[in-house]
Amino acid sequence: MAFRDTGKCDFNGEHTIFGQIFQANKRKPHAEAFRMNGTDAQIWEVLMAGEGSMDVGGPFRECLCNCAEELQSDCLPILVKTPNNRNDHGMNRECFTLNPSSTTPTQQDLFTYFGYILGFSIRTKSPLDFHFPSLFWKQLLDEAVDLTDLRGVDEYTWQVLKDLKNNGETAPPDFFNAAVDETFTTRLSNGSLVDLCEGGAERQVDHSNHLEFIDLVVKARLTESAKQMEWVKRGVTFVIDLSVLAFLTWEEIEIRACGRKDIEIPDLKAITDYTYCSEDHKIMKFFWTMFE
Repeated sequence: MAFRDTGKCDFNGEHTIFGQIFQANKRKPHAEAFRMNGTDAQIWEVLMAGEGSMDVGGPFRECLCNCAEELQSDCLPILVKTPNNRNDHGMNRECFTLNPSSTTPTQQDLFTYFGYILGFSIRTKSPLDFHFPSLFWKQLLDEAVDLTDLRGVDEYTWQVLKDLKNNGETAPPDFFNAAVDETFTTRLSNGSLVDLCEGGAERQVDHSNHLEFIDLVVKARLTESAKQMEWVKRGVTFVIDLSVLAFLTWEEIEIRACGRKDIEIPDLKAITDYTYCSEDHKIMKFFWTMFE
């Protein structure tokens, strides 16, 4: 994690832990190893310099967790904070999304390698601490997305579009045109400003074209990382055929990959083994009362 502390970005995947493992795969391909089934499956062995660790699963697991942390930071170009995360506003304030500006050949391979790791988590039900909005999971599974999914990543934009549509239905055209100061542009999740049509920065939104503007914004925002998602899918589907999971919802796929965000007390009780005392012992009652 030393590289992460420098504040730099590992654009080519060479210096971070994730990048070093990615480079090792280029030297000696090991993608097939991700096709494992056990929760305790181990793809590679980790030797921690200066620590003398023996890897029977712990160091490997720590390595994967470090990769997840790096991916959800500024030290790799794969993920960016959603606008809701960046602005601390709306739903899913902890979430990240694919970076639409990362398009180099090397970065394509980085997205695919990220897909290997995500596919491994889904296949083995060995969760990693990833935080993605519904838009990510639905697009991974080729499910339909809508304005609700846009709201899950960018509450401000969703509210602007909602108000624009409502005002277009109720306000007189002259009043609407005087009040609205927008052009046919929008900001993507990485903060870049893009034209929604040719000459969009010079085209003003008015009452006659506001519905067209809304449609173009929604389309642009919901497909902003379509190429990056295809590269991620390439890695995920190499590890596990997502069609075999068609009977699961995107929420259930998220739980397989990332685990439950909230743990219910009855679930903990169900897997508790009382070796030296009974469930009814007063100490155990105090223990569960503390949790509850």
